[in-house]
Amino acid sequence: MVDFLKIARTRKTTYEFLTKKVDEGHIIKIMEAGRWAPSCSNSQPWHFIVVKDKERIKKMIDSASYGAFHTDPPLLIVFVLDSECWETSDHRCIKNDKLGTMEAYLCIAMPALSMVFEATSLGIQSCILTPEQNISSKILKLNKGDQVPIMIGLGYEKPGSFQKKRTRKELKDLTSYEYFGRS
Repeated sequence: MVDFLKIARTRKTTYEFLTKKVDEGHIIKIMEAGRWAPSCSNSQPWHFIVVKDKERIKKMIDSASYGAFHTDPPLLIVFVLDSECWETSDHRCIKNDKLGTMEAYLCIAMPALSMVFEATSLGIQSCILTPEQNISSKILKLNKGDQVPIMIGLGYEKPGSFQKKRTRKELKDLTSYEYFGRS
């Protein structure tokens, strides 16, 4: 049985990647982890773009909010929020006439998280980035209305590379029971 908590604890942001390519079989497993992620009323308002072209990866990384801190990964998975799915879908998990923007964004985070955890379980490192919408839409030739809220770089960490100290707040400082409260 897989120790999920161990995977969650060991997953970290990678800032410098080797040029070593990710095995195609591993890419498929990572993509499957995303495909099986939960979504609101099973709407699956996403489309995944696997980017291997170095120039396109560079352009996408350069469009990221904090991409300057990263070397380019050898693989990029871009998550497109498919406007056709979330604006006109028959799947409904809320009482309005369409899946809401907030729900769609929450949904698209699920396959991204599933993919980075699957990658971690395979010994593949990741970085999670947010690209600039206008730039990424042009680079990827998206349909009008589609958005790229998130992308993940995948590859193998360069030995001795920069790493931020990884800390977490204490569980007791993040948790309340029955009502919101801080001590």
